[in-house]
Amino acid sequence: MLSLLNINSASVMGWLESAATQQWIVGILLLLLFICFIKEWMPVEITALAGTAVLMLTGILSTRDVLSSFANSGPLTVVCMFILSASLERTGLIGDLSKLFNKVAKGRELTALLVITLGAFMVSPFVNNTPVVVILMPIVLAFCRDHNIAASKLLIPLSYATILGGTCSVVGTSTNVVVLGQVQKLGYEGIQMFTVTPMGLIYAAAGLLYLWTFGRKWLPYRPPQYTHKPRGQPRDIQQQVRKPPGTPHKGAPTRS
Repeated sequence: MLSLLNINSASVMGWLESAATQQWIVGILLLLLFICFIKEWMPVEITALAGTAVLMLTGILSTRDVLSSFANSGPLTVVCMFILSASLERTGLIGDLSKLFNKVAKGRELTALLVITLGAFMVSPFVNNTPVVVILMPIVLAFCRDHNIAASKLLIPLSYATILGGTCSVVGTSTNVVVLGQVQKLGYEGIQMFTVTPMGLIYAAAGLLYLWTFGRKWLPYRPPQYTHKPRGQPRDIQQQVRKPPGTPHKGAPTRS
């Protein structure tokens, strides 16, 4: 019986170690992770860690490979970018940017689109694109609320503009940073801060031109639904309260 179990375990291990089997496992796992990220059945971090655990259990990744990724310069650079973004917000620079944005845009949607995409594009090569969106999103939402503009008309171009700007440098996107770390780990050299800039500028020019012309017409219109009125006016809130049967306050008016 023990010899049979040893034979079966050896055959299973041999099957898992074959290149074709590992390719199938990785392909199916990527498809499942992609679906989980879209459906959001679990938090994103739990989904990512679950995928890593599957790769470790099947022997595709070793413990050393997984632990070495946490010591990679790429994730550490992304963390530093978030710290930089938080410092910009704490120092009050975000409020100054919001005032400047409202002054330049003057309540016009097209002008706001041009300003926000160009601004995000110019900043993204030097700061990771995720913190850029985190910084600029409150500014865009406040502008849309004050001027009764659908936020989807500006938030989607903002996201794409940061991605286009991030492709113009090595530190612009988390993907570029991680790839740079892997390239250096393999011993290759020659990739500098702006090595990818020529190709990135071509992609960015085509993408921004599309956002300013055809893309802005095809953006979804989602009417703004705000719980308060613009410019500090008092807000009206409607609430419904269900009173259980037998309560002494049944039928009495409720004030809040």
